[in-house]
Amino acid sequence: NSYKNRTLPAQPTRHQPRGIALTLVSAGLVAILAIIFLALDASNPISNKTRLHNTVDAEPLSAPKFYYGRADIAVANAAAMAIFGLNADGAGTQELNQAFDASEISVVIQWSETLDPFVSTGIGPNVRFIASNFEVDATLSAVIGVSDFDIRASAVAGPSPSIHIACNIAPMVVCAAD
Repeated sequence: NSYKNRTLPAQPTRHQPRGIALTLVSAGLVAILAIIFLALDASNPISNKTRLHNTVDAEPLSAPKFYYGRADIAVANAAAMAIFGLNADGAGTQELNQAFDASEISVVIQWSETLDPFVSTGIGPNVRFIASNFEVDATLSAVIGVSDFDIRASAVAGPSPSIHIACNIAPMVVCAAD
């Protein structure tokens, strides 16, 4: 009978921390929102990088054309800058055009006699066009301390190397005689 009358020891009570779940969820939500803000803000700089790179790609292709016609690098550089301005003024490139017109984009044109290694000597026929310091303002990411994105692009062009050995060349299209 002593077994029946014996009282069981009290179970230890567990102290349940309150509010920890709310704190963790809040911290996770802030982290997710920061990633979303960066993702949304990154789409504009990525678009502008594509626009800048497309604009820069045209310059090394146009500068040698003017260089070969006149053998004057100053004329070729001026022509390349003029074409850069025309391309920056194209449809959908408002931010690029505004930055170029305000001289906020740093543009460097380098000439080299050799392509590999490219050594800037001021003599052609190879040309490198570098555009940097194109800053695109961040909007949503400013909350986490990212105020702007620095965009740069470069492109190199020169004459095609000679083909010494032609192997397995097949025509892509055959045209009629007329």
